[in-house]
Amino acid sequence: MTRELRDLGAVPPHIRRAVGREAIAWHTPDRWRFQWEVTELVRVTSARLQRDAWRDWLLWSRA
Repeated sequence: MTRELRDLGAVPPHIRRAVGREAIAWHTPDRWRFQWEVTELVRVTSARLQRDAWRDWLLWSRA
């Protein structure tokens, strides 16, 4: 189960230490799908949770 940050009420301390304020942009795939679809600028064909996305984030942050 994926929880929205707003469900948690705050950024958990261990996440805040690791990524800081970027965590406020973390949303579930369903939330992102809605955000994209409501613009009517794109046709969403897939919005899913990325397995082990934290590894990609770490690679990006080190680049």
